[in-house]
Amino acid sequence: MDDEANSIKLEDLFKFISQYRLTPSQFKKLKVFQDDETKDYPPCVVNFMKNKVTKGEGRNDAMFNVAVLGKKINPDPVMYQDWTRNMMSKVCSEPLHPQELNNIFKGVENKEYTYKCKTSIARMHCSSATCLRRAHGIGKNEALPEVGKLTKINSYPEPYWILPIQGKSIRLSTKQLYQQQLLGEALLNYDIVWRSLKPTKRDPDPYRDWLQELMSNKHDMEGFDGLEELTDVFNSRMSRFLEDVEDTTEFDQIDSGNIWKDDVEMRFKLETFKNFMKKMGYNWNEKECTKFLETGGAQPKSKFKGIQSRHWVVELPKQSEHRNKDVKFVKAKAAWEDN
Repeated sequence: MDDEANSIKLEDLFKFISQYRLTPSQFKKLKVFQDDETKDYPPCVVNFMKNKVTKGEGRNDAMFNVAVLGKKINPDPVMYQDWTRNMMSKVCSEPLHPQELNNIFKGVENKEYTYKCKTSIARMHCSSATCLRRAHGIGKNEALPEVGKLTKINSYPEPYWILPIQGKSIRLSTKQLYQQQLLGEALLNYDIVWRSLKPTKRDPDPYRDWLQELMSNKHDMEGFDGLEELTDVFNSRMSRFLEDVEDTTEFDQIDSGNIWKDDVEMRFKLETFKNFMKKMGYNWNEKECTKFLETGGAQPKSKFKGIQSRHWVVELPKQSEHRNKDVKFVKAKAAWEDN
């Protein structure tokens, strides 16, 4: 197409492109945008300059990062503020009100100033790995691992979370996701070092802000057909519990870690079930054990046969039925055999 978006005939194509032909000397004089001082700028600021930020896209957040860059280049207030004002025409399609810019300078004057990497306009152009290598990019203590979209798996008995970090899908419990220290410990299993988000005067709880951003864009997935599989899992686990723990017909023996049972139900202490789950590899606390038992239909009791003792009661697990099938085996004669 030509400059007016009209199609060009094949015989006219060479003539049209000839006007854009360069000599070797002209080609060598071409200046790539990133061949100047911007090679040391963070990627977000470079992209703000390539694609000016329009009104409503986050000009204040964009200019905050520009002001932080200015202060990194020259911390003198007069110098970096003048530099930031001159940059505004390169970064924003429309200039900010002078008072808005002054508010930005007040924020940047805070000694704990850092780039706002979590804002929507910054995330559009962010590349933390590249930014770390830039002279005026984020420092190592500011860098967050590259994180993908959070997925919540609604499984039984507790949901779990999948968080893509640095190309790896990390499975996390709710507690691990909620507590920054536990998240850091979990990531070490995947050879990922988490740098804690530390509170500042400008952002007293940055981890909660980061977590809120993840939750606002999370994706939900159903782990299974809840009711049907829940029943199967509960029945299977209680059958194993009954097989693994010694049973008794003397109710007071449940205080010694036994299971009381008759032909209908079984009774046991919560601590006995908790120890069984730990043996099975589930380090559940009392709350998790209680939720599992309640979901399966077990009930807490405080007295049985005149004996005061807090315990749980549930129907005996159903045993799998194996029916013998009347199968007849008929040997067919080969074609060469006599009838």
